[in-house]
Amino acid sequence: MSEFNIKNAKTSWDMKDYYTSVADPQIAEDVNKISSLVDSFISKYTGKISGLADDKFVEFFADENEYGTIVSKIQIFMLYTSSLDTQNQDILKKQGELSHKFTEIFNGLTFVGQEFKARGYDDLIRLSELPELSAWKNYFYQTAQSIKYVLDEKTEKALMFKAPSGGKSAFSSLYEELTGSFEFKVHDFETEEDKMVTDSEVRALRQSTDERVRKNAYESIREVFEDEKTQIVLGNCYSNILKDCTSELNIRGYDHVMSRRNKSEELSDDVVDTLLSEVEKSYPMYQKYLKIKAKLMGKDKLNVWDVMAPLDKVEKEYTFEDGLKLFLDTIKKFDVEFYDFSVNMFENARVDVFPGKGKRGGAFACYDKGFESYVLLNWTNKLGDVSTLAHELGHATHGHLSQAQEAEVYSTGMCLAETASVFNEMILSETLMSQMSDDEKLSYLDENLGSTFATIHRQIQYILFERRCHKAIHSGEGLGYEDFNKAWGEEVNKMSGDAIVRVEGDKTSTWSSIPHIFRSPFYCYAYSFGNILTFALYNKYKEEGESFIPKYKEFLKSGGSLPPAELVKKTIGMDISKPEYFQSGLSVIEGMLDDFEALAALK
Repeated sequence: MSEFNIKNAKTSWDMKDYYTSVADPQIAEDVNKISSLVDSFISKYTGKISGLADDKFVEFFADENEYGTIVSKIQIFMLYTSSLDTQNQDILKKQGELSHKFTEIFNGLTFVGQEFKARGYDDLIRLSELPELSAWKNYFYQTAQSIKYVLDEKTEKALMFKAPSGGKSAFSSLYEELTGSFEFKVHDFETEEDKMVTDSEVRALRQSTDERVRKNAYESIREVFEDEKTQIVLGNCYSNILKDCTSELNIRGYDHVMSRRNKSEELSDDVVDTLLSEVEKSYPMYQKYLKIKAKLMGKDKLNVWDVMAPLDKVEKEYTFEDGLKLFLDTIKKFDVEFYDFSVNMFENARVDVFPGKGKRGGAFACYDKGFESYVLLNWTNKLGDVSTLAHELGHATHGHLSQAQEAEVYSTGMCLAETASVFNEMILSETLMSQMSDDEKLSYLDENLGSTFATIHRQIQYILFERRCHKAIHSGEGLGYEDFNKAWGEEVNKMSGDAIVRVEGDKTSTWSSIPHIFRSPFYCYAYSFGNILTFALYNKYKEEGESFIPKYKEFLKSGGSLPPAELVKKTIGMDISKPEYFQSGLSVIEGMLDDFEALAALK
């Protein structure tokens, strides 16, 4: 383990291992190579998979991955370039060209699903149990579970052709392009001048110590998203996404509106329903938190723009260098391998740190089999940026360790993908708390509870809104933006109760600023599930100490090689199928809230 000089950290992506630009002629050459490899694959396996000998599946997967790896390279590069410049027309045009080309190329592969379906459930389960195919056990098992939803080849081809131009992806792209162009006018109370800021910057202002700044940021966001033209466009985008989801639900025969997402997460509908129910039942904890915070701020109730306000009068800032040092010092104490990997990310320019015009807001980590992890941030000198850094590098580490798995079982469902990210945040939290006075702990617990409620309770509130809208469309109702506003307002009120002052004239249009409900329906419960799981894992770590770390690494290295319930049971020894499991995770929040209340009583 060598010492790392923070000043040497590279803060912009270097994508030299991909392509020089979207105009790089190597992209066209690689697309042609993919086409040739897919043609060869089709010729070699058409009519053969249904009767393929057991010992030929290793070769089958190798042939599939030969073209799949090149596809991933192109798609990852396009994600990165478009994330850095969402308004670049050359990039958008190239994305459209590639989408059309890949649809043509891969349309010939629909026979694969048909032939696996022809093998039947029992034979696929048999394959999953063969020792020589043990590395692909979960692939065969999940294929067995999913074949009932595979349609005839003609229908599958039609759906594939429709998707880029008329389905969910088209309206999601429209949403991305439109909201990526938004700029927000805010008032600088020092210079008394107005200025335009990005989405990430205006949202960061909601955490200002100055109530005028917070209120102004809230009003600026509201002004943009409540503009009638914007409401009409985003309302139509969301309505058509809902209709597209309903069409596929009906065509494929899923049991209910969330079944497809649940199956992709390898979770039963009952387990997910239990998650939603248990979190919704615990809304009073959130309301209690808001009321304690209101008293600390000298108010009877919080205004909506006060929810994210820091309790400290002087807002503590973290430069990127300070934040990175804090995280690296923390992760080094936990595990040397985790530290070395995090340093490697910055030495090799795989983290893009600062906001920029046209840059996608928020943060993400991206990784795939055979490709190193990359992370996107939008650093605005807040403590939350340090937590986000820890979070995304947790994702990156998970992606790195999972390289031990075959491509077909490399990725986990989103519900497990959040584990390493939240675990990193909890390690960071413990370090910070150990260095604080009671006043500092009170302020930090406020921020930590706010973040926890946002990633557990608020995500479930999103899901309950989504489920309500999807069910309405599925039952034949027609919904427009005013209906979405009404449903959103009711779900928000359920969560916060009477703890927040409602703003007169607020159209409750916040749903339209939540990108996940457009990009990936029902995705958000993964955050809640992952946080609850991680609380339980962290308790194990506190009980077992260093002996827990090898188990934790084995969990991360396992990728998607087993369904979540089996994976957690095998590596950690916990049963995630019981209601008590969710209640135990939520009890950790209750403990934090008790500490917060006790410290508040000392003020």
